[in-house]
Amino acid sequence: MLIESELNKALKNISKYETTQQRRTSQTKYGEGEINKKLKDDVTSDLQTEKELIKLLFESNIEITKYILGNLNVDDFLNERHKVIVSKISDKFSADEVIDPSLIMDVFKDESIELYLRELLFDKYSISPKWEELMPESENEYKLFNYAVEVVNKMKINILNKLIKQNLIELELAENEDEEYKLNKLGRELTNERSVLLKK
Repeated sequence: MLIESELNKALKNISKYETTQQRRTSQTKYGEGEINKKLKDDVTSDLQTEKELIKLLFESNIEITKYILGNLNVDDFLNERHKVIVSKISDKFSADEVIDPSLIMDVFKDESIELYLRELLFDKYSISPKWEELMPESENEYKLFNYAVEVVNKMKINILNKLIKQNLIELELAENEDEEYKLNKLGRELTNERSVLLKK
């Protein structure tokens, strides 16, 4: 899917374009600090969304776990600690093992990750206030699944927002019409994909 391939490309190229911009600040309206802000803003929101997804992976049913892992990749997570956690969960799920909080001691040998997960999974105030209404104990699996879809879409939209900003910066640095054409085309595709998600 477009979002996956373009995300990988953008993440690999961020430092390259920041370096390019430092050399060409006089040729564009964006300064170095502005680029860093455009590429890396909304970090708090992103991390909050990632936390909600991890909590869902540990405390939801198999259908929700399957949905999340089927729609997001490990590399979609920005936080390195979250990447490690989701990677381990994905491995366990692929091996048809049960995913629940009891895995913490057995799988995560890194003490900092273990403590982090304990705080995340057992502190009801660690993520969105919505979670208290949607805990699995409520036995409202349909409502919980819809919430999982909402959070996954939110993360995809966050990713697309970054790709769109990255594309605008690259367009500002384009050196010829052919490059501008390709970047404009990509920008329309990313915007259209975001529009589809926003309607869900």
